Amino acid sequence: SMKVRFASKLSTLKAGVRTALPRESESAPTIAAFCQVGYNENKLAHITPRAPGIVSRVVVDVGAEVNVGDVLAVLESPVLAEAKSDYLAKLQAVELAQIDLDQSRVIYDNTKKALSLLENKAGLDELSQLSGLDLGLNRKALLGAHAAFVAAKAGYEREKQLFADNLSSKADYQTAEAAYQTAWADHLATRDDLAFSSKRDMESKSRAVKTATFALESARRRLLTLGLTTGEVDAIETETNANLSRHELRAPFAGTIVERKAVAGESVETGEALFTLADLSQMWLTLSIPADHVSLVTKGCSIESVIPALPGVSVKGTLVWIDTSVDERTRMVKARAVVPNPNGQLKSGMFGEADVVVGSTSRALRVPTSAVQRFE
Repeated sequence: SMKVRFASKLSTLKAGVRTALPRESESAPTIAAFCQVGYNENKLAHITPRAPGIVSRVVVDVGAEVNVGDVLAVLESPVLAEAKSDYLAKLQAVELAQIDLDQSRVIYDNTKKALSLLENKAGLDELSQLSGLDLGLNRKALLGAHAAFVAAKAGYEREKQLFADNLSSKADYQTAEAAYQTAWADHLATRDDLAFSSKRDMESKSRAVKTATFALESARRRLLTLGLTTGEVDAIETETNANLSRHELRAPFAGTIVERKAVAGESVETGEALFTLADLSQMWLTLSIPADHVSLVTKGCSIESVIPALPGVSVKGTLVWIDTSVDERTRMVKARAVVPNPNGQLKSGMFGEADVVVGSTSRALRVPTSAVQRFE
């Protein structure tokens, strides 16, 4: 066989030949794949206004770190002002309806007490107990009918006694008796009508409260749909008229502003993206796996990637998704891994190469790639 001899170790080094022992380590079969870094779209948000308006102030810029609930921009929105005014009107309607219901309930309860007292055929002394009860319009009708009944009863008893003593005619007696029966019937009818009407009025006022409450909840849901938080809706009662049109865009989660399109004084429409917010603590690694090797790859496979733009950095993760179709042009299958990004060194759009582990680990001898020589 052909041999090459060097005069000394120094001449070997000058010729670029280096020697080393193989390194024993644990190894597993892998599949090589190209990969690209991208944002974790499960933690990516386009911040848009839910009502049209004009940007009055921009609070944050690209690269800003924000926490959940931080204000990103302030808008002036006539649509939001209208919705807040409607909410305040509905809130006042509920309060007025509740006051009416409370008053109606008091009158209903007091009417029941008055009817119970009159049912025992109370005299004028007992009726004085009703002076402190709030009976509303029922007082006049109830006491008027009762007074007429008492007067008719007294007239009837007087005529009855006079007729018995032969001091009055039978016609006068019968007239007094008819008046008494009529007054008694009117008294009973008035009592029944007031008992029914007071209960019906209370039930009507109760339905009015429910209707007003439903309208208030609808107005509240509209405000929540327009982007207000529960706390902001609750604070509308204390806002001045000047702040009714104020609309604050807030961060839905903690992250970094990676794109900004908001400009002060600009008119914006519903759904127009003004900011893009991303949580950079984790990134997506999208792999392109050759179609003839995809049968070996499953979700949960470990991957290790090297990014040329980040020398010496090894990125590790686990496959969480494998596409169900093959790209017709490249004959590659897309797969995705979620990888940590603690220092923010991974940037969206970076390219690299990844090894997908497709078998169990075993002991192996490793040599540098440059040490492998191929001949013919």
